[in-house]
Amino acid sequence: MYYQHPYKSSEKISELIKEINEPTLRYDIKDLKDLLNKVSKKVEEIAHISKIKGYDIFIGLHRNGDKNDNKPMKSVYNKSGHYYRITDFFIKNDYYYLTKDFYSKTRYNYLTSDFYSEEGVISCRLDQLIGKIRCNSYDDKLFRLSDSLQSCPFLEDAKRKILDILHYDILYPGELTDIVNQYRNIITNISGNLKNQTKENPEISINMSTYNNKFNEFRFGYDEGIFKIEITLL
Repeated sequence: MYYQHPYKSSEKISELIKEINEPTLRYDIKDLKDLLNKVSKKVEEIAHISKIKGYDIFIGLHRNGDKNDNKPMKSVYNKSGHYYRITDFFIKNDYYYLTKDFYSKTRYNYLTSDFYSEEGVISCRLDQLIGKIRCNSYDDKLFRLSDSLQSCPFLEDAKRKILDILHYDILYPGELTDIVNQYRNIITNISGNLKNQTKENPEISINMSTYNNKFNEFRFGYDEGIFKIEITLL
């Protein structure tokens, strides 16, 4: 099921949604869910609690790019302007592939999360100083979600999967490469709730806004009931 929100044209939004690579999107969403399920299991194991029934995760990413003040953008984008641009990609068989440098240039601004079990809520956050996730359980016990003894490569895996969903499944198929080169911040909200029923046809939405005829905000939503994700570009 598709929902579109007012932009310049609801028909344009509908066209963009139809161009989303939905089979690949569902595959990547499943990968992200599997990753979060592993993280939930890790929280259960370390905190010695019963099964986690749901979670809310908030991730802020910031993309460092190459400042383009005087030169037009590469011809493949068919665009010129004075903003940051993605240069870490290559084209093979008319398809875009992001490089390792692209992923490494996208860094965390923040990560916070709440995991819900019958015992209570466990809250976690990214400690930027040590690059680890610190958690505080419902009984005020502190622990790290990942360290040398508790391997959990959640941070890099989650970042990579969010970027893959954004670029490979949504923006490039929808011919939104102009937006790709204008945003700097990615805000991702993810929620899981085992009490909800799984929707056979997930709801997909796109919301776009402009200011002075320039891109201002892009928001993508995916709702399958038991799992929801919203990605906002600013």
